Amino acid sequence: MGTVNLFGGLTREVQVRLDPGRLAGYGLHLDAVAAARAAENVTLPAGNLKVGRLDYTLRVPGESIRPDEIERVVLRTQNGVRVYLRDVARVVDGFVEERRVAETNNRRGLMMMVQKRSGANTVETARLVREEIGRLKPRLPRDIEFHLISDTSLDIVRAIRNVSNTVRDALVFVVRVTLLFLCNIRTSLILVLTIPFSLIAAFIFLWVSWAGPLTSFPCPV
Repeated sequence: MGTVNLFGGLTREVQVRLDPGRLAGYGLHLDAVAAARAAENVTLPAGNLKVGRLDYTLRVPGESIRPDEIERVVLRTQNGVRVYLRDVARVVDGFVEERRVAETNNRRGLMMMVQKRSGANTVETARLVREEIGRLKPRLPRDIEFHLISDTSLDIVRAIRNVSNTVRDALVFVVRVTLLFLCNIRTSLILVLTIPFSLIAAFIFLWVSWAGPLTSFPCPV
């Protein structure tokens, strides 16, 4: 599998909704709020820890993802009085504004587009994805459903099936025609065997011609 692109759905976003009146009352401006928020939302390195041959990098997480933690960010301290972010703003745990909406059967949903990696087999990749979906279904809530929108591997399977049917029908037609006009079973069998062997030889020649430049190496003289 190469990449998985998601379309639709909701993305969590913690929104800080400032009150201009309160900002002016405390003598603060937007840049001061942004600077204080950035200073409090930093993960700092804390050195290394060696255990035997292993060396672990330590860090102190300082990123705030909970609204109550963000509300306690100190914007300014004056005369022993602290001004918190909650004093000038309202922190809301919401979602990013939707720009793409995905619907299936008149219901909101999330669309996933799975792309195979370069050189991978399309049919095999699609089969593995379907098997993985089958393993995930029992673990998910009952109200979550999977619907297949498009599968390009089905077109490949149909094309191969059509070619196989065409070759089979051609063999049957050749046998009947040769038996009808030549009335010789041996000659008919020779003609019937000539067609598949010719196809196999042609495919081998094409494969060698395509793979030859990739597998050839310069020889020193």
